[in-house]
Amino acid sequence: MSVTILAVDDSRTMRDMIRMCLAPAGFDVHLAEDGVHGVEVLDGLSPDAIITDINMPRMDGFGFIDAVRTQDKHRATPILVLTT
Repeated sequence: MSVTILAVDDSRTMRDMIRMCLAPAGFDVHLAEDGVHGVEVLDGLSPDAIITDINMPRMDGFGFIDAVRTQDKHRATPILVLTT
C-alpha cells in the first residue's frame, strides 16, 4: 500500500519536481494548481499528507488549509507548507 500525497502549487515546475521526487520513491502523488482546485481534488481523495504553496491565485495556501481543516475527514491530515 503506497502513501498518498496531495501537492497544491500554482507553479507547474514545482508540481513536476514534487512528482519527480516522490513518485519514484513509491508515493501516489496527486496534483492541484491552486487552493480551489486542491479542494476539488481533495473531495475524492484521502491523502496521507498534503504539501501546499502559500502564494497562489483564486485561493491561497492559508485559505486552502482553512478549507481542509473545516472537513472532519481531513482535520488531522498532516500539511507541509513548501513555498518559494
